[in-house]
Amino acid sequence: MAASTVKEMAREKIGVCEAQLERLVEESRRSEARYRDLIRFLPIPVAVLNADQTVTDVNPAFERTFGWSREELQGRRLPFVPEDQRQETLTGKRRLVSEGVWNGFETKRLAKDGRILDVIYDGAVLYDGGQNLAGMVITMRDVTQVKQTARTTQLLFQIAQALHHYDRLDDLLAFVTKQIQLLMKVDRAQVALVDEERKEFFFQAGAVETPSTYRKYAETRIPIDEGVLGEVYRRQAPMIVADYPRTPYALDEAYGFSENPTRNMLQVPLWIEDKMIGVLCAVNKKEGPFGSEDLELLGTIAGIVALPIANARINQELLNSYDDIKSLNSAKDRIIDHLSHELRTPLAVLSASLHLLSGREAVKNDGGAMRLVARTLRNLTRIADLECELNDIVTRPGACMRQALPEGFDACADLLESLLAAEVGEEAARRACNGIARHFAHHEPNDERIALHRFLAERLDTLIPLFSHRRISLVRRLGDKMSIAMPPPILATVVAGLVRNAVEYTPDGGQVTVALHVVQGKPAIVVEDTGIGITSENQRLLFNDYFTTGDIMGYATRNPFDFNAGGRGFDLLRMKRFSKRFGFELSLHSVRCRHIPTDADACPGDTGRCRYLSRPEECRERGGTRFTVRFTRGTADGIQEIR
Repeated sequence: MAASTVKEMAREKIGVCEAQLERLVEESRRSEARYRDLIRFLPIPVAVLNADQTVTDVNPAFERTFGWSREELQGRRLPFVPEDQRQETLTGKRRLVSEGVWNGFETKRLAKDGRILDVIYDGAVLYDGGQNLAGMVITMRDVTQVKQTARTTQLLFQIAQALHHYDRLDDLLAFVTKQIQLLMKVDRAQVALVDEERKEFFFQAGAVETPSTYRKYAETRIPIDEGVLGEVYRRQAPMIVADYPRTPYALDEAYGFSENPTRNMLQVPLWIEDKMIGVLCAVNKKEGPFGSEDLELLGTIAGIVALPIANARINQELLNSYDDIKSLNSAKDRIIDHLSHELRTPLAVLSASLHLLSGREAVKNDGGAMRLVARTLRNLTRIADLECELNDIVTRPGACMRQALPEGFDACADLLESLLAAEVGEEAARRACNGIARHFAHHEPNDERIALHRFLAERLDTLIPLFSHRRISLVRRLGDKMSIAMPPPILATVVAGLVRNAVEYTPDGGQVTVALHVVQGKPAIVVEDTGIGITSENQRLLFNDYFTTGDIMGYATRNPFDFNAGGRGFDLLRMKRFSKRFGFELSLHSVRCRHIPTDADACPGDTGRCRYLSRPEECRERGGTRFTVRFTRGTADGIQEIR
């Protein structure tokens, strides 16, 4: 065959091969285009990887879900594996390579913005023509919302099941706020209830980071037309506040919450039929801003818990009424027991003295004196009998005055000597009666204008020497230009009673602070101690006409201003009576030391001897009591109000 013929045949075959190659390349291009079109329009994220696991391609669904673009990822490994998922992911890739396909692998992946997504993997290995590993294609279904919805539904079901177990309002609201924290991933949650009578919101309970923050919320009342709560009440609709400090509703600093500042919040009304009874509050979302899904979720919770909260509130009021009845009954028993003790000693002294007098020859020979002694003894016996009857009915049977006669006998020697020296007949008796009448005559005190800072400074200077034997530091925080109108002796009695109470229930090493504040536009004296605090039972008794946290026999063995001196318990009763007559309000807040929760538990009376303290200073964080006397007839010029 001629050489030219061979060359011609070769050129024809090369042409055929080139044409076939072009067709194959074109088919490959069309296949790749179809393949790219396919993954581009798939609604779930898809990533195509090389054999070294670098990215060849990702589809738009991947970009929308995870946040990275195709250009950012091409030629790189996917940067979305959380640290705690790395070993599990490596194991999964080995299994995919060995088995060629892997379906239904549940795991977690990071989005570009830091969110952690729940995903389900499906993967397949790609091979070249020689069955060599060329890469892999994986799909990742985002099931975060589905799983979150399932978790939310389950938790809502658990909440609904648990609500009927909570009879007490505090317990119910603490449970509700804790669930809101968990479901919505917020820093804190509160339930603000409406006080229709006072036109105020108050916080019955809240899930907060620190006890001090919770105490501030528990003590706070917000007028029904102030802040975000007031706006929700006015609109009768929920509110999302994205940038709380920049809104006209910000109240954190005004109410002392600046240590735990609010960034954003969501508030949803609580409804019973057509009546708004309160507001559910979710504060400071940890991941991103509040949105419509959060609003829907909190609204669902509000619908579930509104009726149980209303029922628990009614139940709480019934329990409080029952507790008040018990407290009144306890107060009645304690005051009768105390009055019995107070009567017992003077009656015993008088009775013993008169019996001794009746045996004296001078008295026996004086008919008038004997009649006087007999008449007095007869009436003392009536009082003693009455005291015995009262004890038999309401206190300790048999604990009457006659049993105290031996106790009073030794104490009457000086009195008996004085009576004998003064005894000169009927005229002396008349003069004595007139003297007693003058001594106990009633004089209504007159109001005077009092500059509080000067008055308090003078009174404290007088009181301090009385407890100089105690290691109590007294802190004064007295402003000026604060004046009131009331009788100075009454104010002196109030101040002395509050300071003595604070000193007597503060262990050595503690602190008592006397301060002037402005509360709701009026002057107020605040006496605060770092003492043992008052138990909840005694706080209920506090203003029910009689109160003493110590034993009624306390002053028999202790002096005033001693630690836990006790006493007659009439100081607060007198202050309550004074408040109605002289225009002031008396309130308190007290936290009992957790190491001595009941009255039966004893404090050593010295911070240096408390076995629960590593440093004496720690005692000041464990308990304490604050009494506030707000004067409704006073002025406070130029002083900034402190709420």
